[in-house]
Amino acid sequence: MADTPPSRDREESGLGFLEITVLFLSVYVLVALLLRFFFPLNPEIGALIAGIDFWVCMVFLLDFAVRFHRAESNPSSCAGLA
Repeated sequence: MADTPPSRDREESGLGFLEITVLFLSVYVLVALLLRFFFPLNPEIGALIAGIDFWVCMVFLLDFAVRFHRAESNPSSCAGLA
């Protein structure tokens, strides 16, 4: 265990705050999508859901940026892209 870098220990320890937040927001997005699809909502509620969806997407973008920044550089994984 002493040979593994600290970032690996943190990843293997469990879910962090951002991962749990993304999980709950993903469930919210699915429920909101089903509500908008199956039930007629008044325009104010639709606008509220759209506004919340925007901020949820910002959290998803933040999650992507954090994971991208923490990822190890691995040139062999990009070999097929060139």
